[in-house]
Amino acid sequence: GREQPSVVYVTQQQSAEQLATALARHGLDARAYHAGLPTETRDTIQRQFMTGEVACIVATIAFGMGIDKADIRNVVHFDLPKSVENYSQEIGRAGRDGRPSDCLVLANRDALNVLENFVYGDTPERDGIRRVLEEIAAVQDGSGEYRWELTLNALSQHSNIRPLPLKTLLVQLELRGVIAPRFSYFAEYRYKYLREPEALVATFEGERQRFVQLLIETSSRARTWCSVDFDALYQRGIKAGINAERSRVVSALEYFNDKGWIMLESKQMTEVYAVTPTPLGIDALSAELHGYFKAKEDSEIARINAMLALFESDACLSHRLARYFGDTQAPEHCGHCSVCQGQVARLPPPVPLPPLEAQSFAALCGELIARHQATFGGRLPGVELVTRFLCGIATPLFTRLKARQIKGFAQLESYPYAEVRRWVAGHLAGDR
Repeated sequence: GREQPSVVYVTQQQSAEQLATALARHGLDARAYHAGLPTETRDTIQRQFMTGEVACIVATIAFGMGIDKADIRNVVHFDLPKSVENYSQEIGRAGRDGRPSDCLVLANRDALNVLENFVYGDTPERDGIRRVLEEIAAVQDGSGEYRWELTLNALSQHSNIRPLPLKTLLVQLELRGVIAPRFSYFAEYRYKYLREPEALVATFEGERQRFVQLLIETSSRARTWCSVDFDALYQRGIKAGINAERSRVVSALEYFNDKGWIMLESKQMTEVYAVTPTPLGIDALSAELHGYFKAKEDSEIARINAMLALFESDACLSHRLARYFGDTQAPEHCGHCSVCQGQVARLPPPVPLPPLEAQSFAALCGELIARHQATFGGRLPGVELVTRFLCGIATPLFTRLKARQIKGFAQLESYPYAEVRRWVAGHLAGDR
């Protein structure tokens, strides 16, 4: 018979690829579906799944969102979901046509570290928060206009805070009245001609033609790409009595791009904020914001534990789920979940690991510490940074330090983060 429409959820993109390949080897019509695929490929796979040409997709959680198919018969969680909330939403995609569907979780504790590491990796270090606040304070010391311009990537590198939590930090600063978003613009524009510059100039007449001529003359041209020099263009415009303001230049470039005369590429988005003139108490504020992120970390870890408790429940799972969301009216026994069928899940404990005390701190971290000190004038790395290094959690700074090539990177990734952090803190305290 025909295969039933099914979605398999995994945490990481590479697992999606591996699992789809394995299922295909066993004769199942399965495709991987995740953010790393080219847009056209994703659209094709989604269309084929919707029309029933492809029976099964192996999706990362972020990507299962767009799937609204009424007749999904199976939802399988190959990896643990992130929380009860996520789980409930994901199994909610099964059986929207009202016919029976199966939801299966292949749970074990092995994937727990991966889930928890996502959470821990998103908590900014207090030092990093401090660096962001110092940037803002520098604007306050400036003259007159309290304007802060930043590109998310550069600030992420400078503060060693991942882009997503960095956005959260900016929102928190906004809520506290420290900064207010004003506007954003693309810092760098470059283009290449798809038709001859002379032909481009000849399309216009009068003042417009002179404006386009100026734009072409002031753009510095490498082999194929030309970079726009807004300042030079504006200055020459003033002399020639031509309006060459930034907004007009950008509109013109976008118009040429739409017409297919040039190919336009814009690099970094620059965000502009207004900054309060009130001086910041940097110490107190960085401590308070760090506390906010720590509380968020605790509640995310608690959500992961609540989910494990749900799966190990010896009461009806449907009832437990309903109670979690405050529904007290749900029947005590649904009659069709594994518990009602007489199977209570026991998640096997993780394989016991040798105690951390048996590891050599110097052997694992010596090279990272040396490289950090060489880069930052003798400063020792913080506890979080070393822990992330040992647990293999990427941070913006690791790219700069080429940390992945250092011996010791990800060597303790099978240990729980909190344990590694305690071990590292003990050793670093001795070094200070």
